[in-house]
Parts: sequence; C-alpha cells; structure tokens
Amino acid sequence: MGRRTQRRRAARLVEDFVADLRLPVPAEPEQVMSAVCEVLTQRLGHPVKRMPVKFPASQSDVVFGLWVHADDGHYIFYEKDTSPWHQLVIFCHETGHLIHEHDQTPLLDSEGARLLLPSLDPSAVQRIMAKRSRQCHGPAEIQAEMFAAHLLTHVSRWLPEKHWNVADSAVDAVHRMENTFGLPQASDRG
Repeated sequence: MGRRTQRRRAARLVEDFVADLRLPVPAEPEQVMSAVCEVLTQRLGHPVKRMPVKFPASQSDVVFGLWVHADDGHYIFYEKDTSPWHQLVIFCHETGHLIHEHDQTPLLDSEGARLLLPSLDPSAVQRIMAKRSRQCHGPAEIQAEMFAAHLLTHVSRWLPEKHWNVADSAVDAVHRMENTFGLPQASDRG
C-alpha cells in the first residue's frame, strides 16, 4: 500500500473515530485521552485504559509509550515525566497501533513487565508493542504516526490555545517569524 493510500485510509479512520468523541471546548490533553479511551472501550467491547508511567531508566532513551493487550483489556502507557502535550502525542501514536491492530513484539522481560504492570500477572500480558529507535521507520510505525497526525489535527480544535513565553532576547526574531509565516487565526481552530 502506497503512502498516499495510507494517508487517505488514516484520515478516514480518524474522521469516523472523531465523530464519536464528546469533548468540551476547550479540553485539556488529559480529557482528550480519556474521551479516546471511552470511545475505544465502546467500540472494542472491553476496557481501554491510559496509564502514565515513568519508564525504567534502561528504556527511557528508547521508549516513550507502549500499547499492551492483556486478558482484561488494552493499556496505553505513556511517559509521565513530560508535558501534557507530549503525552497526548505519544498516546495518539500508541492508539494508532491499537486501531490498526499491529502485531506486537516482545519488549520487556518479566522484571520490566512487573515494574510497569504491577497489577497484572506477567502471564496475563499477551503482547507488547513499543516504539524502538531501530523500528521507527517500519510500516507499522509509519501507519501509527499517520493515524496520530490525523487524530491530533482533528482534536486540536478542542485543545486550549497554547501560549508561549518568549525571552526578551528572542522577541525580535519571533516577530520576524510571525510576519513571515503569519499567525494562526481563531477561525482556523474550529
């Protein structure tokens, strides 16, 4: 399947999925993730839970999120020691793996699984999918990234405007960039 076809398929999947989301305006990233889990739970017929975790130091340079399919449902883990916006990006990427039902590859040994999944018996974890640096350009990763990009584009209309503090030394450069590239208009958000 070509990239153009993959993009169109991702866009259709997201449009269908987003139609079921019910969110206030504005909604914080945490509310968006909870709403996505609710829709997935309804569609799949079993729980989908989001789990912010601190990944083990041995994995922290490689893993930011992972999707776990267990006997009692799906778990989407994402790094808790990052910004809510980055957590949403990670969460959307892992949701892409779940939606596309990507094959999962073993990532953690039993000790790593016990640290991340203390409430689950390691034998209950059927499969684990995680983003690894050496796999980041594979077809499943590209598909998950496309899904995440489309989902983030759609849910961004619910997110509050992000305001940035600019250091005094950078104000002139920022104004030049705004003049060159323009500012997003409020009408672009909804």
